[in-house]
Amino acid sequence: MRRKVLRDSEPYTRWREIPVYLTTIITAVMALALIGCAMFESTGGSVKELAFVVPRRDWGNAIALWLYPFIGSFNIFTALAIYCFYGVSVGVESHMGRSVLVRLLLALIVVPAAAVTVLAYGFNMPEALAGNSDLLFGMLVAFATLYPNVLFMNVVAFKYVAAACIVFVSLISFKRLEILPLLPMWSSSLVAFLYMRHAVGPGSESPLPLGARMRSLFRRRPKLRVVPRPETSPDEVFPDNTEQDEAVSAEVDAILDKVARTGLNSLTEAEHRKLQKAREELQRRDRR
Repeated sequence: MRRKVLRDSEPYTRWREIPVYLTTIITAVMALALIGCAMFESTGGSVKELAFVVPRRDWGNAIALWLYPFIGSFNIFTALAIYCFYGVSVGVESHMGRSVLVRLLLALIVVPAAAVTVLAYGFNMPEALAGNSDLLFGMLVAFATLYPNVLFMNVVAFKYVAAACIVFVSLISFKRLEILPLLPMWSSSLVAFLYMRHAVGPGSESPLPLGARMRSLFRRRPKLRVVPRPETSPDEVFPDNTEQDEAVSAEVDAILDKVARTGLNSLTEAEHRKLQKAREELQRRDRR
């Protein structure tokens, strides 16, 4: 897919021929944070103490709001999640630019936290957020919205991969009767889809501001009018020249008979012109 080159869509620099994007830095911090969590747990601590918890009102929880995507237990699945996060996020950044990526990441952090906060204070259902799974699902949906028909492993379109991942995780939670933990994932996926749909205009590959996209939804469309085509008779479109052709053919036949009787020198200048014109007409028809 050819993209419009934007100033903030290019990498900061290159390290050993590897482009360094903002996504590269975020992914590196995420990996280092998980290693730090593993070391913290090895000393007897619990990463749950660093999670964003509601209801809880203190400055520590306000800081945890921005740190919970970097908190989690280190295992093979979190390593795979970090790898997938880098792949889809760098695709969004290299196409849309860093400013779009930053706004999207902020939305994917705040919206799930707001969703669990509403549950905690409105329905008395305490909840905690930790880990990068919700952020990963949001970026997965954002990439699938931006590149819906890109083939995953040259087999299936990426939009189907993202939908299958969401359905698979949802079914597992339904089986365990754990519905509330799905709310952050669903809200993150919905926000990512809506944001990318409004960040890029229809049929366009350049970023379009959200306000402009919203205004275009209510803009009056010009009314199309069908102008009737004037009726023309078949004779006007394809004139019948049969009688004219027959008259010319009769004149040429008469001239050829005269040539056969008295010779070519007996023809007048007008008869010479008619015979030459008939000869040129025959040659033109043969070339067709």
